[in-house]
Amino acid sequence: MNKRLQIFLHVVADILSASGAWLLFFLYRKHVVEAVKYGYEIPVNHDLKLYAGLIFIPAMWLIIYTGTGYYRKIFRRSRLREVEQTFITGILGSLFVFFLLI
Repeated sequence: MNKRLQIFLHVVADILSASGAWLLFFLYRKHVVEAVKYGYEIPVNHDLKLYAGLIFIPAMWLIIYTGTGYYRKIFRRSRLREVEQTFITGILGSLFVFFLLI
């Protein structure tokens, strides 16, 4: 498979997974967390926070993955090294998002 196509598929998969995770987190927060806090179910509005998160969160993960070299030499990496790098990058990126949002 072409190297550029493979990198493109990695980037698209990362964008879709980050967007899906943000959407699930947003819906969970509206249906569960805020419903318990306020005592009634909060309607899910497609507001600026949802759309900003759908743009900012995937862009932030792409910057982090690019900075750590995730998209370089994709055919020459070992599977174990890839799992290790993804795990460490995921933990550090999650901490970054957590402290950025608080």
